[in-house]
Amino acid sequence: MLPGLERWLLPYDLGLIAVVAGSGIVGARSRRIVVRRSHRESLAARAQNPVTLTLENQGRHPIKVQVFDEELEGSETNGNEASVELPAGAQREIEYTVLPTRRGAQEFAGTCLRFLAPLGLARVVQTLDNASTVRVVPNVRPLRDFELLKRKGHLASLGVRKALGKGTGMEFVSLRDYNEDDVRLMHWGATARRGRLVVKELEPERNQAVVACLDLGRHMLGEVEGVRKLEHMLDAAVFLLHAASRQGDLTGVLAFDEDVRAFVAPQKGRTHAALVADSIYDLEPVATQPHYRAAVAHFGRHWRRRALIVLFSDAEDADQARELAIAFAPLRRRHLVVVVRVTDPGQAATLGAVTSEAGMLRTAAEVWNQDERDAAGAILRNAGFECIEAHPSNLAGALVSAYLRFKDRARI
Repeated sequence: MLPGLERWLLPYDLGLIAVVAGSGIVGARSRRIVVRRSHRESLAARAQNPVTLTLENQGRHPIKVQVFDEELEGSETNGNEASVELPAGAQREIEYTVLPTRRGAQEFAGTCLRFLAPLGLARVVQTLDNASTVRVVPNVRPLRDFELLKRKGHLASLGVRKALGKGTGMEFVSLRDYNEDDVRLMHWGATARRGRLVVKELEPERNQAVVACLDLGRHMLGEVEGVRKLEHMLDAAVFLLHAASRQGDLTGVLAFDEDVRAFVAPQKGRTHAALVADSIYDLEPVATQPHYRAAVAHFGRHWRRRALIVLFSDAEDADQARELAIAFAPLRRRHLVVVVRVTDPGQAATLGAVTSEAGMLRTAAEVWNQDERDAAGAILRNAGFECIEAHPSNLAGALVSAYLRFKDRARI
């Protein structure tokens, strides 16, 4: 339309590109934004954990910035993206939650910032180098509920069928007046001297050893309700060790697959509890057959006293149950061995009318799987092992209830 104008088009384009590039460079250098991330020292797996981002504008001009904090690997994140206006020298906080689905060392990759450069001709994108590593540990928050309900005497709501410290044990504590107690607790000598009925006050014996024995073999790679079996087992193990520690018992852990991966001899104390937690927080199952005999030999070399050995495994068929029973038979002669398995409600056989070939095959597989598990459980019980099998939500309560029952009956 305007002859001769085309010769100015290239210089115009080049000049516009130079202005946009210069604006972006100036904007990136002049907009000094510092981002600090804060959270707990350790995050709980499969639980909502709060994370706080603190943004500080160290520049001379106000700025509107879009913030995106990179997601923690293997987690579900909510609220990690926001738009914030920052006056010069001001600070703002952004809070969001992260739900890790895996344990172990995980990494926050960094924080992405996006804002307009001067003149509004370019949008600057910066990725800050504020990566950090955090430990994701088994979820210990139910332990807080345990302590609260224990004080109130409402442990039954967690599936624990007997309140701690209420049973008759084997250690003499003191004498007290009779109050509709078992006549077997009567102290006839004190009754004669005092002229009134006196009974013996007993409590469960302390300083007994409780060892969580964790199978990291291929069977623990299976999932129940979308979560690996090992995760459910670890949650129950942490719950049991905490209850045993509160009872005054010694706690330890043994983890193995083809070889022993972790061993912490039973002891007491907060420092020891932290050592146990450090030894199991990053354990992962492997696709190999567990070496039961190696685990038994290792334990026998390092611990002689009688102990409650809780084996978290998943003997799904008769062959594996026989192998486990033969390998752990030497320990059963000296120790009380309990085998813990987790029930998968998704694999339970649903008997009813079958309307398709696929339904027939699925039902047949469910029935076969249940028969195999029942046969494995029967082999373990016939070999003299205590067996506990429960749904993941009930496993910890059932395990602690069994532990308290063993103590009351002086079986440890």
